[in-house]
Amino acid sequence: MRTLYIIMLHHLFRSFFVMYYPFLTQTPVFLCKDPDNPGQYIDCYENNGGCADKMLSPNSPNSLVVDLGFYCEKAYVRTVASMLFFAGGNIGAAVVASLSDNRGRKYAMATSYFFTAVFTVLLGAASIGPLTYCLFLMLTWAGSFFYCSISLTYLVEVSGLINNFLPAYNYFIIDEKFGKNGTLTVLLSIVASEIILVAIAYLINSWRIVMIFCIGVPYLLTVFSFRYLFETPA
Repeated sequence: MRTLYIIMLHHLFRSFFVMYYPFLTQTPVFLCKDPDNPGQYIDCYENNGGCADKMLSPNSPNSLVVDLGFYCEKAYVRTVASMLFFAGGNIGAAVVASLSDNRGRKYAMATSYFFTAVFTVLLGAASIGPLTYCLFLMLTWAGSFFYCSISLTYLVEVSGLINNFLPAYNYFIIDEKFGKNGTLTVLLSIVASEIILVAIAYLINSWRIVMIFCIGVPYLLTVFSFRYLFETPA
């Protein structure tokens, strides 16, 4: 059962990274003059006059996009980041797949978790300055590079553990029962990650704290759990 709990924790933390991305890229809410009442202000957005005065509303979200100013004339940074996010994931999947075949899947996943944690913490600590754009784009690419490789290698590792190792250690009486419980564990971790992350995102009004302490640090601690997992055959 210990191995199943470790797998559940891996999937729990693994889901945090990709599910929190929409919170990071929330666009700002501006204040615009009410056309029906010029003395009053109403909430507006980039596409309906918000970029004219760029007056942020109290209802504007605390996100990376708002904090680092990636909106209006700098909105192109978001487009480039999205492109690099998917490009990094595709390249990372190919590179780390080769690494897992040559050095082992445990090594590949532990390495990916470690660098994802490092780049997540760096992104959370990024400050506004001349190198902000380059740093943000680089960390977006690198984070996706290692995160997507985790997803790919993780599925192979879990499949190998279920089909080759754990039944032999009598964690369950028959393989079919183990497979059902293993699947249930992974599904429960998905549900738990969604509930916990939504609560964190709304209770902690700082994307930097979430990135560093709720995603980066748990990813770093996850690296140490790989010593308790079996290596699967190539």
